[in-house]
Amino acid sequence: AALAAGRALRNAGLGVGALVATVAVGSGGGALIATMAVTGVVMLASALLTATMRLTAPAPTGPARVESQGPLRGLTAVFVANVPLAFCFSVLEVALPAVVLDQLRVSPAWSAAMFVGNTALVIAAQVPVVRWLARWPRRRGFALSGVVLAVSYLGFLGGAAFGGTAGAGAVAAVCVLYTLGEILYTGTGTALVIAGAPPELLGRALVRFQLSTGIGTAAAPAVLAALFAAGPAALWLGLAAITVAAVTALGLRPARVRRQLRLAA
Repeated sequence: AALAAGRALRNAGLGVGALVATVAVGSGGGALIATMAVTGVVMLASALLTATMRLTAPAPTGPARVESQGPLRGLTAVFVANVPLAFCFSVLEVALPAVVLDQLRVSPAWSAAMFVGNTALVIAAQVPVVRWLARWPRRRGFALSGVVLAVSYLGFLGGAAFGGTAGAGAVAAVCVLYTLGEILYTGTGTALVIAGAPPELLGRALVRFQLSTGIGTAAAPAVLAALFAAGPAALWLGLAAITVAAVTALGLRPARVRRQLRLAA
């Protein structure tokens, strides 16, 4: 719930920041400089607030750090599966605008509306959905996120087939399902890593998970553009296939690794 609340606030900040930046850029250099100055002050205030935090976790010792390397090997499958799952973050910003402009040939306002709707849904639903997920094992929720995302990709393919405004409306409707998959993914991935890593190696595990997310996010624009150039079917079927393959691979781990994650999560 705490992680979900943080992500909801982060999305709210991104949305408000985008609006403020748009207004500042449109208002001239003076407004832009003022916005940058205020942002700098706010960053310093955030740093001071962070400095007031008091953590109670014990510091790891050298021997414990060496003895606990094994469980991170059990999380390797999660790190690898996370790379294609992280492609979902670029779908809204790269793939859907291309579909709206080049395939459906409708107003770019449609992609803007999808972005705003996604942001609003994440802010409103992140915490309730993650609380509902608490009744499930984290690894099952992580796998479910891939299934929901894959189904939404197929929905984008089918919705865009209507063409024109009708197709744009169908794609916008599927965005609700896509947003649910995104919430499931972000709500379970980090929590699964936290549960599966030993306390003295938690930072290292989170860094590796974030690295896999960064690799997927960095590679996504080029991959999505190449798939879209090959055609809508290649884009959405390709995304669905690699997403399902990623979550399926988690179920094909050696039995010892599966036991580690099952006990941890």
